Amino acid sequence: MPSINAISYNPNGGHMNQVQAFELMNTTSSSNRQLNDALHRRPFQPINFNYGNASVDRQHLPSTSHAVIQEPGPSNFVTNTLSNNQESDNKPNSAIKTNVDTTALLKKGNENIRIFTGTPEKIVKWHRLYRNYFCFYEVISAIVSIQEGTVRLQKVMLLRDKKGPILQVVHYVNDHIDIENFFVGQILRCVGRMVGPSVMHGLSIRQAKPDEIGSLQRMCFISDHAISKLKKN
Repeated sequence: MPSINAISYNPNGGHMNQVQAFELMNTTSSSNRQLNDALHRRPFQPINFNYGNASVDRQHLPSTSHAVIQEPGPSNFVTNTLSNNQESDNKPNSAIKTNVDTTALLKKGNENIRIFTGTPEKIVKWHRLYRNYFCFYEVISAIVSIQEGTVRLQKVMLLRDKKGPILQVVHYVNDHIDIENFFVGQILRCVGRMVGPSVMHGLSIRQAKPDEIGSLQRMCFISDHAISKLKKN
């Protein structure tokens, strides 16, 4: 217990000695203990709240200690969305139907790429007979003229043998051209597609090799025979 000074303040006025102060402290602590005991032994009394003519008894209010209130928020939205998606995934999807015959995609037939090699005269003739079929042509011939195209970044080269029709080879800057400069009299090897009666779009252009020039007549005969066989079928 803390020490008590010999002279203490008396609220009634004046000063009191050490004995009077000690008796006052004992009396105060005893009163506090009695008050606390009385409060703890006091029975619970219901509290009534009056709202106009209605009376609410606090003792009979439902307990909310076990109630769980979920407010709308991002977490609830995500949970509901995931559960809905899982339910939809488990259901069979009967709305998607297909009529594609996969067996037709596996059949072999006209999917083969055909490349015919010949002179400008032969290629113009073959295209006239074989125009309804998709194929590529390989022409080996000399340049007789170089011209500017009708559109931007387009070049036109005229190829021709000693006799026969002229084949126009059109190419653009994005085509595969393995050559720096073209000049008249140069023998080229061009591979492309026919886009007109005597017009070819050159997809790959380079200078012809000596063995390609030497075997040109034999390749023309083989290609002519293959086209004649296809026409019969």
